[in-house]
Amino acid sequence: TPMFGEVLAETLTGASSGTRVLWAHPGVTPEQSSTGEAVNGYLYAMDITGTTPVLDEASGTDVEVTDETLPTITMTDGKPAVSVPDAFADPDELVAQPLVEGEGATVEEGQRVMVKYTGWLTDGTQFDSSWDRQPPQDIFEFQVGAGQVIPGWDQGVEGQSVGSRVLLVIPSDLGYGEGGSGEAIPGGSTLIFVVDILAAY
Repeated sequence: TPMFGEVLAETLTGASSGTRVLWAHPGVTPEQSSTGEAVNGYLYAMDITGTTPVLDEASGTDVEVTDETLPTITMTDGKPAVSVPDAFADPDELVAQPLVEGEGATVEEGQRVMVKYTGWLTDGTQFDSSWDRQPPQDIFEFQVGAGQVIPGWDQGVEGQSVGSRVLLVIPSDLGYGEGGSGEAIPGGSTLIFVVDILAAY
């Protein structure tokens, strides 16, 4: 639980649905505070209404990719790497190619999903990767179809099954468009992502 930290996560481990937890977070004195100001403690009452299993990585059946113009994803030391073939061409439409077909439920619009991902430009430059972050920050969560991510993600994840590893090749108009994103993603960029779908609820 990234929001409340490891102590609460340990408290909730093994608790069953229907459990009510009273959890106190102590305050800090001005001397203990990073801002120099005292912070009040908090008291939380939490009802566990259900649980969702979260996979560590994609799990299922490997998919043979027959299109040799698509980028190739390999896993090295538990992290993805990309190879972009000379025959690759920027697509006009979204490419959502499963690399591993998961055995879980199909992701539907409106659900929240938990994923790991890495993104590259078409020259192979990596611009972001949740795999490079320490747990639990290595898992990214968003609501499908709610516009919380670029359109290529919303469209590419919906309809996939939990446990899948999916290659997304996203044209600029379904990515960050002509404006790009910061210094890392120039305007008009086609984006390559690999996404492991770990849970949906």
